[in-house]
Amino acid sequence: MNAFIKKKAPHIRIFHHTCGNVRLLIPDLIETGIDVMNPVQPVPGMEPAQLVREFGRDLCFHGGVDTIKLLRGSTDGVRQGVTQLCRDFSGGHWIVSSANHFQNDIPPENVCALFETVKQFYQA
Repeated sequence: MNAFIKKKAPHIRIFHHTCGNVRLLIPDLIETGIDVMNPVQPVPGMEPAQLVREFGRDLCFHGGVDTIKLLRGSTDGVRQGVTQLCRDFSGGHWIVSSANHFQNDIPPENVCALFETVKQFYQA
């Protein structure tokens, strides 16, 4: 199906949703023609730097920002964690996003810190 879509619309990028540790499936997902993997969840086996080293030439990553611990922590912790994610995803293609949806107990200032940190990192 992905090959058919790309043949009919070569500019289209295939965005594929998976959950959890799908590390072992990534080569097969790439082979099927997906371009973007959503989300990168912060679970063992899905470490961003390793994913970029192994698959960064063939795949764009979406997500990676932990909504369970990181975004519910301190604002300084968010800045430190997001800076590390920016470093880890460097050298690959990354769409900055949370690994899951924002829930109402995530402090708004932490969401702002997430995007401010990314902006500062890539403007430096």
